[in-house]
Amino acid sequence: IIAQYLPGRMEDSEKILRETEALGVYPNTGTYNRLIKLYTDKGELQKGRNLFEAMTTRDYKHRRDHYTYNSMLAGYAKEGRVYACEKMFQRMLDSGVAPNEVTYHTMMDAHSRKGKPFAVRKYLRMMARDGFAPSSRALGSMCIAWARTGNVEGAKAVLREMSRLGLPPSQHGYAAIIKTHVTRNELAEALSVMEDMTRKGVTPNIVIQNILLDGYSRQGWVGNAEALFSSMDVEPNVVSFTTLMSAHVRGGNPQGAEGVFLRMLKANVAPNAKTYGVLLESCKRMHNYKGAQEVLNRMKHSKIRPTVVIYGTLIAMHVKRLDIEAALNVYKIMLEEGTSPNKICYLTLIYALLKAGRTEQANMLYEEAISQKIDLPMHLYTDLTATPRSRRRPR
Repeated sequence: IIAQYLPGRMEDSEKILRETEALGVYPNTGTYNRLIKLYTDKGELQKGRNLFEAMTTRDYKHRRDHYTYNSMLAGYAKEGRVYACEKMFQRMLDSGVAPNEVTYHTMMDAHSRKGKPFAVRKYLRMMARDGFAPSSRALGSMCIAWARTGNVEGAKAVLREMSRLGLPPSQHGYAAIIKTHVTRNELAEALSVMEDMTRKGVTPNIVIQNILLDGYSRQGWVGNAEALFSSMDVEPNVVSFTTLMSAHVRGGNPQGAEGVFLRMLKANVAPNAKTYGVLLESCKRMHNYKGAQEVLNRMKHSKIRPTVVIYGTLIAMHVKRLDIEAALNVYKIMLEEGTSPNKICYLTLIYALLKAGRTEQANMLYEEAISQKIDLPMHLYTDLTATPRSRRRPR
């Protein structure tokens, strides 16, 4: 089982597990732990949970240890399931397994991602009570939690406390503070934090540099974005290239986004759905309908499923060129692919149909949107009722 587990051949591991159980030979705690860890790392928490529960339903009782509980906690934390983390942590205590440093770090990470500094503080105190000294990771979680609530001063106070305790600065904490400033369009403050970070010997990683790149992109400052991109001392990733493309689009240079896309392919960086979404937006702004179709063909070739934003952009492009049938065909494809249209998709189609005098179809789409609990503006209902239309078919 372990031999198959190492290269990630989970299906073979499961097959061997079933065959050995059929012979009355059950895995030990170590084997269970390895399989649970693999499931939680892959995000298949239910399968990991099934094995976790199976450890007490065999012919003899397996003792769950730190590794077992920590694997489950890490899986839940990764998905942001804080309540599930709390329940699993309580089960760990009830079973007599004492939390270790990894356990506390995982619990603090889970709460910091949700912006819950007081919950992080609770586990910091429990950690100290059990004899574990405050670590850079633990205080970094506190810093992230404060930053995610928007309390930048609270986050900076944690960094000062880390310095007082002689702990190395938290790179993740700095990243969270910089991101908060960027989200508020406070680029000067973000750059100031980055300078303070480098003075203390912390080298900005790719995540932090991408956050600053996003700040320039939000403002449409193409020159600043290109300068930062060129000065990056790490290899740009898909986020870097996509953000730079977005800067060109927002800065009124959609053709430049296509140039960045070609640079991305030349660097052997694989585009993702968001990359194609930005590329499609550049085609929309240039009224390049042929280019938009090429983007879709590229996505299909790369087996990347279009997002609702991409479908919405396509619908808007077809409506702008007064090709309502093509727009409705995109809507049909969305439904067939299992992608639920959003508010923008519905509004674009309904107004296009009303303008074309196709009120019955507009009303049908309106009812469809309401049935999907899409919050449409009240004046749209007035527009529909004020427009002469044929009798609706009963639903």
